[in-house]
Amino acid sequence: VLGSVGAGSLSVAGVQVAAPGPVVGAPGGHEAGAAAWAGMAPDLDSAWERDWPRTIALLDRFLKRWPTYAIAQDKLYAALVADGDAHVQAGQADTGVAELERAARLLPEREEAWVRLTAMARSGLT
Repeated sequence: VLGSVGAGSLSVAGVQVAAPGPVVGAPGGHEAGAAAWAGMAPDLDSAWERDWPRTIALLDRFLKRWPTYAIAQDKLYAALVADGDAHVQAGQADTGVAELERAARLLPEREEAWVRLTAMARSGLT
């Protein structure tokens, strides 16, 4: 299933997201995070690409507990960009911009959110 937690690399709204590798213990106390991630996978898979607000809420809740878990950050970024795009396409530019800005703050080194925000500013949508 495209977009599932166990899938290979995937693209959501033009945002390339690397799928996680096998869940194994990681140095630095991430074993509990990996176990929690694996436990959350069925819920995340069922929401992914079907319910962006639920997807974002699941990832927010996970990242409150494990804020540096890179896979979750990457997935949240992609979900925020996809949800932002959906809001913009639905004529809800303010909400879309807020989601894209949040994505840009989450992973400022990624360019997808910045590109969208810049294009929107140039077109007068912001």
